[in-house]
Amino acid sequence: MFTDLQVLNKSIVPGEWVNDRVLLSQSISQVGHINLKYQENYFSIQFASLDFVHSLRDKYAYMLEGFNSDWVYTDGNQRRATYTNLNPGDYTFMVKVMGRDGVWSKVKTLQIKITPPFWRTNLAYTVYVLLTIGLILLARKIMLDRIHMRYTVTEQRRETERAHALEQLKTKFFTNVSHEFRTPLSLIIAPLDKLIKQSANDDQKCN
Repeated sequence: MFTDLQVLNKSIVPGEWVNDRVLLSQSISQVGHINLKYQENYFSIQFASLDFVHSLRDKYAYMLEGFNSDWVYTDGNQRRATYTNLNPGDYTFMVKVMGRDGVWSKVKTLQIKITPPFWRTNLAYTVYVLLTIGLILLARKIMLDRIHMRYTVTEQRRETERAHALEQLKTKFFTNVSHEFRTPLSLIIAPLDKLIKQSANDDQKCN
């Protein structure tokens, strides 16, 4: 039978409030399971044989399924199993005693659940996943916005260069056209001016 439960080196009394709740509603020998918080992962379980006459000569074997890989053997002088820094999870503490006839008794079990802190719960992991996806999508959006902005700036620069080049072509064209017109006109006007200046007739000058 289980005779004592200690959490953080303190024996727990049935009905006692521990971390804002009653940890043991009845004696440890009568409960089948206990729920511990993640900060209560340092605990000890004491056990004893019902054969009190030969209890010091009894041999015990215990293990914490989910932690121990094999049975731990002890004698009547050491009837306590202590565990420290256990990870959150479900465990089964098992103990058995060898009687005077050399036969092991039935296994006595105690279900132990260590609840994780809120940042290690399934809800927290779901939030972490959603936040990660959100950050990835945000980073992708920022990257796409930057690419679009660079493309827009590049297109605006190209458009400005094209407009500038077109303006230069227009200016060059009009310059060439004016030059082409000015040359023959000069050839025509120059002789006319000369004729007018040489004419002695005032009427011709007026015309």
